Amino acid sequence: MNEPKVVVGKDKKESRWPPRPEAVRSGLGSVMGWSGLTFLLVGGVDFALTWYPLDFGNREWEFGTVTAGLNGLPVPTMVLVLLLVGALLVERRWWAGIVAVVSWGTLLWVLVGVVLWATTIPIALQAVPPEVALGLKKALVKSALQSLMYPVILAYLGWSAVKAMRGTIGSRR
Repeated sequence: MNEPKVVVGKDKKESRWPPRPEAVRSGLGSVMGWSGLTFLLVGGVDFALTWYPLDFGNREWEFGTVTAGLNGLPVPTMVLVLLLVGALLVERRWWAGIVAVVSWGTLLWVLVGVVLWATTIPIALQAVPPEVALGLKKALVKSALQSLMYPVILAYLGWSAVKAMRGTIGSRR
């Protein structure tokens, strides 16, 4: 015969809410990192297609392509930040390595592109009719500002990624 049982309640497992800080850090870091890698791939293809087909020596192509490349950099730059934060949260050094390489490579591209773009400005100003000169001048101001700011943030991201790979981010070393 079965003996009577007293039912007190369900087996209580460890509560999942609110989540533990390390679980939040790990989950958020993974989402940020993997999303960053995905967007980096998509943005990289978009960037490459901006430059394809190459037509160096054609001043119109050089001016337009560098301008379009600078205009397209906000999203890839934010993706690098996303990926670096993900790398820090889940302590994946290789993600930080990707950020370092892409940041430094993009920085080099921006510097070379700005030199190329700057050599085309006089030609562009001479080639436009007076009725569109104001639009061109606005575009020149925008691109000039971008050519000053992107090197700063890309250098900072590259340096921060190197520090993250060394495990010294946040320290004064």
